[in-house]
Amino acid sequence: MRIAILASFLTFTATGASAAEYFTSRSGTYALTATCPNGPAADVCEPGLTTVPIGVAKPYAYAEDYHGLTLGIENGSYIRRADAQNRSLGSAIAFTSADASSDLPILKAGAYTPPNERGRYVTSYAYASTLFAYTYNGPTPIPLPLVGNIDFSITYAPINYSNPLGPGSYPYSYGQARSRLVVGTADLWQGHLLSDADLTCGAPGVLAADAQTLGRGGYAVGAVAQSLTMTLDTTLGCDGHPLTLAPQQQIYIYGFLETLAIHGATVDATHSFHVNFAPGTAPAVVEALSANLALSVPEPASWGMLIGGLGVIGARMRRRRRVALAVG
Repeated sequence: MRIAILASFLTFTATGASAAEYFTSRSGTYALTATCPNGPAADVCEPGLTTVPIGVAKPYAYAEDYHGLTLGIENGSYIRRADAQNRSLGSAIAFTSADASSDLPILKAGAYTPPNERGRYVTSYAYASTLFAYTYNGPTPIPLPLVGNIDFSITYAPINYSNPLGPGSYPYSYGQARSRLVVGTADLWQGHLLSDADLTCGAPGVLAADAQTLGRGGYAVGAVAQSLTMTLDTTLGCDGHPLTLAPQQQIYIYGFLETLAIHGATVDATHSFHVNFAPGTAPAVVEALSANLALSVPEPASWGMLIGGLGVIGARMRRRRRVALAVG
């Protein structure tokens, strides 16, 4: 099963804009939970799950909390659905920040569907994304050995083997995490929508890139958790040589983390992922990068100028929002 988000960001667009107009740090988050309260329906919530129930045109209930790619380091989204008795129908959370010592990105996400009868037809989904801008102010070229470490868990819902389709049992429980780490030039992003094709080696502005998807599904007697890890490595550039920064070079570090849970599963990646210097990096390199890799953050005046613009974009979002999720 492959999950592909066809639209990760809603971003600002402008005609003829230069990279300098956009070169500052941004982050985005999204959280959604959707339910099919009346049980299976054709191509929506059948046990095999041929279509994940997300989308404004579908006849089932959903709720979402969306914060597009906006200026700033920290960003968060959280959503929780409950019935009239305040019993959970699913929740999702996403958050972005920067490491206090290195200023490198931190992304967290989690998706929860209740491991009981209410969660049989619930889908929860969340993503966190960062596009952090940096300038290397050191006097000499230096390697930039970055890795992304993702630690997460997937918990399966229980199955009643004597009556697999009966109350309190689940035909199949599935969870997944997807991650991406990219280092690019200041030309990587100029206000347009970033797709997966824009974030791979060979695309304009991409210096190094890595991506992984890891999911687990199955049956369990009682809720059973499985711990998983992913490591993204951008120590080598797209040309196969160690990624190296020149003095005064400007770069973006892009991070993306998504979690998906269905049929009573829980995916917990709220403790990752962290972008770090690769293990074994020389202490002198770590010290020089920590001292000279300057994170670009928006000035207070920029925030003030954005207030009106964000309001307009938010209104357009509510009218035009489409979340396309393909399963194949």
